[in-house]
Amino acid sequence: METLHGTVNGTLFRNEENGYSVISLRVDGDLQTAVGVLPELSDGEILHLEGEWMQHAQYGRQFKAMGFRVERPTTLDAIEHYLGSGLIRGVGPSTAKLIVEAFGQDTLEVLTAHPERLKDVPKIGKKRMAQIHESFLAQQQSRSTFLFLQRYGVTPALSNKINKLYREHAERFISENPYRLIDDIDGVGFLTADRIARSLGITQDSAFRLRAGIKHVLVEAAGSGGHTYLPEKELVSRASSLLQVGENLLLPQ
Repeated sequence: METLHGTVNGTLFRNEENGYSVISLRVDGDLQTAVGVLPELSDGEILHLEGEWMQHAQYGRQFKAMGFRVERPTTLDAIEHYLGSGLIRGVGPSTAKLIVEAFGQDTLEVLTAHPERLKDVPKIGKKRMAQIHESFLAQQQSRSTFLFLQRYGVTPALSNKINKLYREHAERFISENPYRLIDDIDGVGFLTADRIARSLGITQDSAFRLRAGIKHVLVEAAGSGGHTYLPEKELVSRASSLLQVGENLLLPQ
């Protein structure tokens, strides 16, 4: 797999439904185009991508991203560009300039942990301060969720769906019971949820896993054979085979 890293120079296109984005990256002074399912990005952020180069019939050479890592901007110009890109509600280019002039290299730390200090910036009152802080944290949460899910093999497209549905609860919900994805998100079946669960270290005999496996067998039987039920012996046998656990774990205690 190839890599590409550079500074975000602009988002050329973004589908808000599925997160598919076309972005411009400045790499060693040159502009490159990257495409893929990504979180919302701000100009000035440093982006590390994994994927492959491809030749688009209409748009030419593009980097197809399959994985990513984002770093916060570090220079004052990059921080100002990042804040003023329009991604954070209540902050435009002029306000971004005032904030960076006030806090310098501590700007992002102030926004994260000491938002009350924003009241020291001209034209920022209590209401606007809260709006800026809330919007900034929402962006950080979204980024954190994408990276968390990526570690466990969740595709960017599915990560986008999970993030939109669960928002700030995503990491906790998935860590506790990834099998809830089967009921909550269209297109997620038992095998996908089980792969995520095993990556998270959820045990083979987890009650969440056993229940999800039994339900999967029943749904499959209904879909393929039109069954409205299965005899207990057959259900337990099929579920045991799917889950690779002893039948005793699936019988009523």
